[in-house]
Amino acid sequence: MANVMELRRRIIMNEPHKDTLAGSNPAFESDMAAVFKNLTLTIGPVQSGSGDPSSANPRAIIGFDGVDVYVSNINTWDEITEIGDIDTSTGANADSDVKLRTKNHIPVYPGTKYYSKAPVTMDRFEYAMDKSFLRHVADTAATKEWTVSSDCYYVRFCLNSSYGIAYKQDVLLNYPDTEHDYHYHEGKSASISWLTEAGTIYGGSLAVHDDGTATLTVYPYYSSYNGETLTGPWVSSKDVYAAGATPTTGAQVVDLGGISNTYTLTGIAKLKSHKGDNKILCEPGAVSAIYWKHV
Repeated sequence: MANVMELRRRIIMNEPHKDTLAGSNPAFESDMAAVFKNLTLTIGPVQSGSGDPSSANPRAIIGFDGVDVYVSNINTWDEITEIGDIDTSTGANADSDVKLRTKNHIPVYPGTKYYSKAPVTMDRFEYAMDKSFLRHVADTAATKEWTVSSDCYYVRFCLNSSYGIAYKQDVLLNYPDTEHDYHYHEGKSASISWLTEAGTIYGGSLAVHDDGTATLTVYPYYSSYNGETLTGPWVSSKDVYAAGATPTTGAQVVDLGGISNTYTLTGIAKLKSHKGDNKILCEPGAVSAIYWKHV
């Protein structure tokens, strides 16, 4: 079974300029900081592996016990760095007294274009949802538009220069792929868990409110499908969805058209945005509705 604590979904989001919004991954500019009044996010399903799922290529559906919510301004670079290198074969820390590397894994959205701006070239390192190392991408140009790999959920960087460069004041990592001047990173995060109320879920939606509560709606999940009636499109560990078709017997299946349970979560931290440029990014789902009110 998947380690749901390590595979907790990452969601990056920032403030809208409008009262209401429908769509996914938009960008906004706001003239004020505000508390989100209501924010509804999709949750999965997420599958391991790659390629079309089939009996010969089963792609397990991953369970989640909560979400991590990141709120930041235009610069998603967290500016937390340390002296050292990153091994190009393993993605692990390596010794160096003349280089700087990012200390943390920076969340990104798979398959999406980003814009990076730095005083020198950077080596980029890509990591999976569980932060396992995927690959090294050599010499990202000092100013460059680039696309995150489809299986990548985190990145780290190592600057190809000496420790003497005060690059923390000079590096920008921006979504989407739009050039901007440097802006110091401002951000905060909150973890929302439903392990006590709902246990592990494999898909649904989460509506976060401004009163310290959230509403979790869960899709029906079958650990071993055996002909159960499905009410809408579905995701299978062994099949590609087709209208009118049924999943393979024994496959993991999530019914996207149904609701199995609804839960109320309490003690949720209020989510506040930032003045200026903001982005809304939900990985790997979508932001379906957003509202804000003045602080």
